[in-house]
Amino acid sequence: MRVPTYTELYYSDPANQGNPDLLPEFAFNFEGGIKYFLYKKSYLNINLYQRYGNNIISWVRENPEQKWIAQNLTKVNTSGVEVFLSLNDFKDFFFYQ
Repeated sequence: MRVPTYTELYYSDPANQGNPDLLPEFAFNFEGGIKYFLYKKSYLNINLYQRYGNNIISWVRENPEQKWIAQNLTKVNTSGVEVFLSLNDFKDFFFYQ
């Protein structure tokens, strides 16, 4: 859960307009992964994640002449993969010399 910030609720300037009617946003996140050690301190890390969000707060506008307005989006679902490769201590490995 994330409650709207003061800026999202009340801030106003020539380009932006807050929205005092914003609702808190809710999200469920799932993440899992593996770490595979290649050689001593070097490893490959792969993570999968999924996020289900409701009432996500975002700044939107319909055309360039309008102000940006903070609004709740109904649903935003996200999924993805993170891959991280750390190559440390490969001095003695054949392709790194």
